[in-house]
Amino acid sequence: MLEHHKINIVKSLPSEADIRIGVLIPLFRKMKYIRILDNQSSDECGVDVILEGINELGRLIYTSIIIKKGDLNARAGGSNAILRTITDQVEQAWTHPLTHPEVPERSYSSRIWIVTNGKVSRNARSYLESTCKKQNSENRNLDILDQRNLIELLDRYWPEYYDDQRPFLSQYHKKLCTVVAGLDLKSLGYDKEKKLEDIYI
Repeated sequence: MLEHHKINIVKSLPSEADIRIGVLIPLFRKMKYIRILDNQSSDECGVDVILEGINELGRLIYTSIIIKKGDLNARAGGSNAILRTITDQVEQAWTHPLTHPEVPERSYSSRIWIVTNGKVSRNARSYLESTCKKQNSENRNLDILDQRNLIELLDRYWPEYYDDQRPFLSQYHKKLCTVVAGLDLKSLGYDKEKKLEDIYI
């Protein structure tokens, strides 16, 4: 598939929830993280997803994902409300312990990724990097992933993602996940339960 078609598919995701549920969580599963935790609660402190990994010493480390939809832009040397919201969320993610019930108490983010399905302008990237560095100079492990970074990860770990988004094919997937979800597979000759993925062609 041509690059601009991939960009159109990624950029057309309608909401942060679609980015989180439809792309990032399944993508991170394919990247073999130990656990991927959906972090939607009233005290999430801006962290949408938590990745659990292991460092070189065998200790658990946590990557916090902050998701934004669309392009991130800024004037030279300035900011806007969205960028200020992001920097506030990054500061909270560094300074507050993670609140997910499956994360041990007093666990903090080791890394933070800001992820968007749009473009990140040079001014916006510069503002985010410099502001977040000032907030916490000891924790510089911050990455900003835009649509091209997402496409690189999808190409490497989930290349069939784009086919699943093509209208002709995806309509069958939606049917399987809704109407056909309660199908009695014995009528098709199966003698045991099958996952939807096993019958989705």
